[in-house]
Order: sequence, then C-alpha cells, then structure tokens
Amino acid sequence: MGENVAEQQKGCVTDRVVAAARRLFAARGFHQTAMADLAAEAQVSVGTIYRVFAGKADIIRAIIVADSERIFAELNHDIDRALSGEAPVEAVIEQIVERHLAEQADALVHEALAEAHRDEKVAALIGHFFARYREIVRRLVGLANPRLSERELDAAEELMIACLFGLGHRTLIRPRLDPDEAARIITGMILSALGHAAADSPPTAMAERL
Repeated sequence: MGENVAEQQKGCVTDRVVAAARRLFAARGFHQTAMADLAAEAQVSVGTIYRVFAGKADIIRAIIVADSERIFAELNHDIDRALSGEAPVEAVIEQIVERHLAEQADALVHEALAEAHRDEKVAALIGHFFARYREIVRRLVGLANPRLSERELDAAEELMIACLFGLGHRTLIRPRLDPDEAARIITGMILSALGHAAADSPPTAMAERL
C-alpha cells in the first residue's frame, strides 16, 4: 500500500509541475523560466521537482509525451471510425482538419521545437513522435485512396503532414477564411489532391489516372 501511495504522490507532483511548466514555458520561454519559478507555480519545493525530474529538459519531454499520446489516441479513433463505417473518410479528414484549425500551436510548441535543436533527447523524442504520426497519416491517406502506389503514398504522407502542420500555425499568417469555411474548402482540396472519389460521385480525372 505504501508503494501505491508513493506512486500517487509522485503522479500528483508530476501533473502539477507539468501543468505549471506549460504555463510558464509558454509565457516566459524555456530558458527564461527558473526551476524556482516552476516550484512556486506548482506549489512544491525545488527539491520535490528534482526527485521527479532530472531537469527542465525532462519536464519538456514529459509535456511532449503527454501531448503525443493524446494526439495519437484521437487520430487512431478517427481511423477506427472510418474503418468501421461509423463515418465516411471525408468526414473524418474534415474533423481532423477542424481540430488542427482549433488547436493552434502556441508558444509552448515553438519552445519545444527550438529545444529540439539544442537537446538530442528532445530531438529524438520529437523524431519518434513524427515517425508514429507518419504511420497514422499513411493509413489515413490509404483509406482516402486505396489505389495509391507505395511511392504515391510516400508523397501523400508528405502532403498531408505539411497541410496539417501548417494549419496548426495558421494564426501567424493572418488567414482570410473563418475556421469552418477553411475546414470545408481545405478538406475538399486535400481529398482532390489524394485522388479520392466519394462513393456517390463519378471518378475525377486524377482518380482515373491513378
């Protein structure tokens, strides 16, 4: 029972420190946030933080892991809905586009990416994230057009990832379309680029060529 209590306490400290780090890293920057600032924000001692994390880089890795697992769970659920027939692939892709439009990358994302250039472990973790992300995206574009060759799937991955990653940073480019309209139009363009033909639509010229 003592071990369970200790694990619960460690988990509570971890959650509080990670939540505090999200706020402070985004507001002040990773290197401008002292461990004492994190301790005060999380309402724990500096020593308590060091009993859970080796340093600030470990904290930002914990943030990346937590966000990655949430993103993968959402995407896998999306694909399961398409595979089960619960939702057409067009609707699933539009929902993913809508989510990227709604969840705009904030300063914390930029801090994590910047830290990847300085810390090999952070870079490796982000690289692992994108490797898994690429696998899921490949399944998604394969559902949108099962006739794509392996090389076309490679290119489709690149296209989809570039679109979704760019949409996450959309507010920086002063967009003209509102999110709902953007999601609808962008989804149509993505599907067209992938050569997708809806079940109730005649094949497009691109689909016929594939």
